[in-house]
Amino acid sequence: REAIPDHISTNLLVHITQSMVGSCDFFADCESGFIRKIMLSMEQVFFVADYLLLSNDVPSNSMYFIKKGRVELMVEKYDKSFKIVRKLDANDSFAEGCLVESWDKNPFLARTATECEIWVLKRSVFRKILREFPRSRSLLRQITMKTDDSRRRASIHGAMKAAERAKQSSALFLHPHGYFMQAWFGLILSVTLYSLVAVPFRVAFLENHDISITWVFFDYFGDLLFFADFIFRAAFLAFYDENNNLVIRHRDIWARYLTSGKVKWHLLCALPIEAAVLLVPSLCPLWKLQT
Repeated sequence: REAIPDHISTNLLVHITQSMVGSCDFFADCESGFIRKIMLSMEQVFFVADYLLLSNDVPSNSMYFIKKGRVELMVEKYDKSFKIVRKLDANDSFAEGCLVESWDKNPFLARTATECEIWVLKRSVFRKILREFPRSRSLLRQITMKTDDSRRRASIHGAMKAAERAKQSSALFLHPHGYFMQAWFGLILSVTLYSLVAVPFRVAFLENHDISITWVFFDYFGDLLFFADFIFRAAFLAFYDENNNLVIRHRDIWARYLTSGKVKWHLLCALPIEAAVLLVPSLCPLWKLQT
């Protein structure tokens, strides 16, 4: 990670940990900036099969997120044997309670059933993040005060449903780290490379009257994609502010885009410049290098 630029490293960490943290009920109604900090503060650890993650001897001081593999949660019976109470797979998590409260003894044992890639969130790191987000700190404290696990999970799922209803009633937005935007940026990069190579070559070396309908389709389809990209960036592409809060208001998105200085260049890319050549054919010989 030290050899990777900071902004690339941050995007990679968010992309890798987003599915795990997003699937965790414990952080369901927390602030987006808080959740992003959690994603960037986890440590990657690999474990072999049959490794005891939580034992009776040492109380846990970390929360565990499973990226790959399977983990079994167990309790010790009176005859010193172990009973499996739950099996966890990818994107599951456990031991979240020790982040807010210091455990004197682990309430269960955890063992890897297969080779696992697990991301760990330490209590000390978590508490430093909590100081920056008092709203999330209050919410998580209320959740952990409920001793009945079923009541706690019902409360969390209720908060998730309420948050989902609020999101549906709010303005539409595109998450900057969502799968759609990652695929969209790749598509725009491909169209940009096409425009940089194919269009100048065709204008310089090919007869204009020999241009096939396929070339014309790709040209104008690329212009349409560039214009759609301009709309996305101007009104729908959410961003994180200096406090790591996700900003989704269209007015704030436009203001940030306008001050970035990219508006004129993105608009210029979307304009169908070749239309001027079609309207004024006499300009074509000036653009060709062939004899």
